[in-house]
Amino acid sequence: MALDNHQRMSLVLRSAARWLVLLAIPCGVVFCETWLHLQVLNGAYESAELRTRTKELRERINTLKLREAELESTPRMNAKAPELFLITPAPGQIHVLAERSCSELLPENERLLAKAAASGVSRKRSTRTARR
Repeated sequence: MALDNHQRMSLVLRSAARWLVLLAIPCGVVFCETWLHLQVLNGAYESAELRTRTKELRERINTLKLREAELESTPRMNAKAPELFLITPAPGQIHVLAERSCSELLPENERLLAKAAASGVSRKRSTRTARR
């Protein structure tokens, strides 16, 4: 039973294909395991980096809170106020002005409009004068 060249080549190719399949499975498993391991290491690295950054930011927040408390302290403000010409007002120096509501002003406006109409001034003319 002699095999010709074509049959030998076919046999060699089939056996090579079987070996390729048999070798591809463990190589694929090793590749997947390596990839997963690298992903875990990368995640651990990022997690450690985020923990470090969080710690730094918490320290910065605490420092800023202390600085805020220092800047808002009453003794510091009292010491800085004269430099900025901020003084406590003298008694009677502050006057509180009451604001009248529109409903209180309505009768007065009606009276002024009636007076203007009686004197012959039109409403349109008076608004122009007020705008100038």
